[in-house]
Amino acid sequence: MLDVMSGIEIDKAKKEFTVDNSAEYRRLKAKYERRDERGRSIKPNFFGIVARKKGYYDNKKKCYQFHKTTMDYVQHTLNKLRLSAGRSANKPFSYIIDPVLANSRNAWYPQVEKIIGAARDCAAEVAAVYSSIEIDQSLKYEIGQSIRKTFADYVAGVQCNSSTMYVLLKTLDKDDMSDIRSTILSLLFGNANSSFYAMIEESREPIGIAVECLTGELNLYGYSFTSHQLDNRPKLETLGETL
Repeated sequence: MLDVMSGIEIDKAKKEFTVDNSAEYRRLKAKYERRDERGRSIKPNFFGIVARKKGYYDNKKKCYQFHKTTMDYVQHTLNKLRLSAGRSANKPFSYIIDPVLANSRNAWYPQVEKIIGAARDCAAEVAAVYSSIEIDQSLKYEIGQSIRKTFADYVAGVQCNSSTMYVLLKTLDKDDMSDIRSTILSLLFGNANSSFYAMIEESREPIGIAVECLTGELNLYGYSFTSHQLDNRPKLETLGETL
């Protein structure tokens, strides 16, 4: 019913309807209204998640309970995946890199140290500019940006093998690298460093696509599907003939 009413609201831009959506909505709201023992209006659990994000969460007038709805099932699954208190769910960026690339024997450590040293030098130079009393206040931002651009150009032009880039990312995972970690990662992404993107490409796993067929190894809602790699996915009409 709500789906139909939504379509009516959209189509009102093209034609008139005799249906009073407001009256119908009030009727549905009254029909399915439920309250708990404290008189609070019972709502699906995911309503509370949305309300918290938008700033109008009110547990005095509303009671958010689990319902057999798609979004509540999703939220229930997410809750089960949460880690225990005190542990972080965040993974370092190096987590996505293929471990095969972690062969440290092929890494050029002086280059890693040079990049990290350049990042610290850049941060120190910018800090010195802003703390200087000899430089005019109106020029500090411009000079700082010039120093950052020089470092950004350097990072963009860094060429190294995958093992060296992997070692750099693993080094950035360390606690004492928190002051420069985001800066270097942002520049590697933002300046499209070719070595960095080549390493990501080497770590990329093929994506499987489910294609419906009569005798597939996957069964979803009573339909059979077979899995094909995205890069080698056959045309649908050809696949239908072969299966």
